[in-house]
Amino acid sequence: MPLILSIVLAVSFTPIACSGGDGGSDQSSASLIRVEASRQDIDFLTAQMKRIHPNLFHSITEQEFRTAANTLKNDLPALTPMM
Repeated sequence: MPLILSIVLAVSFTPIACSGGDGGSDQSSASLIRVEASRQDIDFLTAQMKRIHPNLFHSITEQEFRTAANTLKNDLPALTPMM
């Protein structure tokens, strides 16, 4: 994952990108809500980065950027909180 995207997304979502336990089917509804909210936040953040950054794709292709964001969204249920 490109460094800039990794840093921005890690800092932005560390408090909320979490799930309880081992990521199995016994996740609480609150955990599922946090994961979905985090996915929406990633979508919003990536859209804003593309809108605001003057040259976001200077060292990464747009496809690599989208792939990294989608990978993060797919990995959310397995992440644990850092706080």
